[in-house]
Amino acid sequence: MMVAITIIAILILPLAGFLSGQLKRDENTIESRLALSVARQTMDRLLAAEVSPYNIKDDSSAVNANGKQWVIVIDPIDGQEIGEPANGTDPLEIRVRVYSWDGKKLMAKLTALKGQ
Repeated sequence: MMVAITIIAILILPLAGFLSGQLKRDENTIESRLALSVARQTMDRLLAAEVSPYNIKDDSSAVNANGKQWVIVIDPIDGQEIGEPANGTDPLEIRVRVYSWDGKKLMAKLTALKGQ
């Protein structure tokens, strides 16, 4: 009886570890896709025709999507920060980054150009 229990334990423990790891990877994939969706929605809003490139400013805001909290950082390369070209870029380069709520983990990053 003890031998049977030992054999079953030897077979089940690695399987349980594998399933646990797979569930964690699936959760990370879902979070990454959701963050990318949030970044795309933000970028689409910024690239809309009615939004002037001159109205896009550096911004950081919190958003709730599907019960998850995210921090969205909008960074136009407009010459206002150290390390940026003095006159910005033409067409305007816009960077959107999405971080986890604690701000420690970058989940998605998009860059696009917006003309006049």
